[in-house]
Amino acid sequence: MTNSDALELLSSNVQRERLEGARHLAVHATTDESPLIKAYLRTERIPWIRSALEDAIARIELTPRGSSTSREVEEPSDEDSILAEVYARATRNLTDKLVHELRPLIGLARVEAEREIADYDESKTRKILSRMQSSVRAIEALGMAAATPKLSEFELSLFIENVVNECDSEFLLEHPEQPPTQIEDPGTFLVRSDEGLLELALRNGLKNALEASYERRSPVVVSWGHSNSDYWISVLDRGEGLKIEVSKAIALGVTTKSAHTGMGLAIAAQAMLSLGGRIDIESREDGVTYFEISCSRADPE
Repeated sequence: MTNSDALELLSSNVQRERLEGARHLAVHATTDESPLIKAYLRTERIPWIRSALEDAIARIELTPRGSSTSREVEEPSDEDSILAEVYARATRNLTDKLVHELRPLIGLARVEAEREIADYDESKTRKILSRMQSSVRAIEALGMAAATPKLSEFELSLFIENVVNECDSEFLLEHPEQPPTQIEDPGTFLVRSDEGLLELALRNGLKNALEASYERRSPVVVSWGHSNSDYWISVLDRGEGLKIEVSKAIALGVTTKSAHTGMGLAIAAQAMLSLGGRIDIESREDGVTYFEISCSRADPE
């Protein structure tokens, strides 16, 4: 595709074509094309297309006139990967803005409520504000899950042990009757991945499993393994199983539990999408639920 082709696509009525053109220009635009790109940006209303156009302009403005901003990059191999990349960037931008706006407002509301409400600690206002704070934290986590991975080498079994211990400690503070999580550890294995994103995914799966297991006081079981092409971590619980379809459970804002944001599985799914991996959930009629995250294996350099 040439830059002329990309500029022509920006006038298309098809979002996919405009996105394709904007994504090309984000990498290959020249300073001479800046006025046209800015003109299209003024009329574009789709956030992820606007984000790509803004990237093009930002690179142009850092480049001397007449130079090309084209750089050697590994282009996504297909349309789906392009959409995923731009969607992730738009998600991060949007969540950052929401958190920036909402967090101080909620803090101010809490301060004023404590001052104006005599029995604030027992009030419905406090519970509502607490829910709002939880929602903001979940939005922030969703933005983090959409971040570009920062790869590092680490030992998978030690990583899993640390995440499990932290989750158990947090949960057992309020539910001391719950048995500790059991880890089936097949040995050592070095991975090259983003610890933060992988932890977001695993932590949300563990939290759901612990909550589902509590009524029956049954232990959660975590296991992991790897093949020549990928590695996986699974979380098994013997609770009541999912009460809704898996596809709905992963959707944003969907939950069957009170005082929950409904973002946990969506955050896990986004984190794994950012890593190029996936989550799978299987809920059996006997109440056993499997939550599994898997990712292509990247051997340490």
